[in-house]
Amino acid sequence: HDRELLLKKLEMIDSDIARMRNSTDCGETWSTHYGYQNNILKRLDLMKELEYSEEEIRQYRKEHWNFSAVRKLEIADLLEKGEVLQAIAVLKESKEWDKQYAGLVSEYSQQLIQIYKQELMQEEYKEELLSYVFSHMYSDISYALELKAICSEAEWLEQRGRLLKKLKGSPCAYQLMEAEE
Repeated sequence: HDRELLLKKLEMIDSDIARMRNSTDCGETWSTHYGYQNNILKRLDLMKELEYSEEEIRQYRKEHWNFSAVRKLEIADLLEKGEVLQAIAVLKESKEWDKQYAGLVSEYSQQLIQIYKQELMQEEYKEELLSYVFSHMYSDISYALELKAICSEAEWLEQRGRLLKKLKGSPCAYQLMEAEE
């Protein structure tokens, strides 16, 4: 690709991103070679290809923080660098930014659960498990069983009762009753 073509691509992607400005989703671009690509991530790749400085790329990411893809990229970068506390902060912030999107919030919550578990942050781990189990739909009971493993017997019986009421009639309720005999 020559520079002129890349700059035209950048313009086209910018117009698509601008249309999505009030959303957490920046849209997708279709390519016969790559399939669907997230516009903001494609834009960042083009910036690298056009040899923008790291500072310019970082600034662009800050300016487009409302897009979940930018925050997910930041979370991945922070975790790769071992900056766990900063990643946790971005995950919590993302839960707030995307609170109207249950799927995204569920994804962030799952990441927090794994981080808290790996980092042995027991109090936060339990709190996030409780939040996840009672606030998000899920297709299996694995998180409920994780919660059981860290609760006292009396506490688990209370939480199990609440959970069964919440799940009444769902396949997960039956899975939990079977697991609990």
